[in-house]
Amino acid sequence: MPHTDEIEIAIDDEIPRREPIGSYKSGYQTESDTEPEYEIADSHEQTTGQEITHSQLALFVWFIVFHIGHDAYAALVSILQSTWFRPEELPMTLKGLKAKRRQLPLQKIYQIPVKINVDQVASDGKKEAPFYFFSVREMIERDLLNPQIVSKCHFGSGIDASHIYGCWHGKLWKESILASINLYGDMITDPYIYAGSCMFIDIPTGILPVRIVELYQKEKEFESGSKQVWAKVNPVIIRHEDVEFFGIGTQAQKTRYAN
Repeated sequence: MPHTDEIEIAIDDEIPRREPIGSYKSGYQTESDTEPEYEIADSHEQTTGQEITHSQLALFVWFIVFHIGHDAYAALVSILQSTWFRPEELPMTLKGLKAKRRQLPLQKIYQIPVKINVDQVASDGKKEAPFYFFSVREMIERDLLNPQIVSKCHFGSGIDASHIYGCWHGKLWKESILASINLYGDMITDPYIYAGSCMFIDIPTGILPVRIVELYQKEKEFESGSKQVWAKVNPVIIRHEDVEFFGIGTQAQKTRYAN
């Protein structure tokens, strides 16, 4: 019903006469003829000159009825528009689709019983509970069989690079025997060339034993296909001349060595 303004008047005053809504002034005028025009709330989303298709109508109804989220809808449309998608291959029920999970290349879930500390649970609680886990070996094998993952992996030596973005650029990779095993060559003819081993090198003061700390390749040489290998070593000081050669000692000795 239309709203009628309330006014306060005295008893002796003349009550103002108001025309009722919907009265006939000139011709047939009804309440609906005087309603204001309102702007459509979602008019900016409307498409002009295009009629809705059966596919759009079906998905719209499905979206509204089942309260589908925007991310779920976008994922579904991406699947439907893929060239490999075949709708005739889908079972008619969700139960039938779930039955296909046995044929998927999923990882096996293992189970073992584990003991429970009965002091921390209720007296009538169980003493054992199932523990579920994946096999670490199977997880690694699964990743290595995936070409999309393997193409992003780095197999080989540590790399000395100016911009560090991978673990093979760090010290741990260069110090690891297993990570850079391809650099060691023949372990029988060159048994000392690996991180952590000791070897002898020639310096101006004589033969010096050193301990290999890191083995690596330099970025530019690695990208060009060079096989050059570099090593960082810690010298084992055995002579007084070695102290001066490496600049070890007092500040005066270091200054004299620098000059």
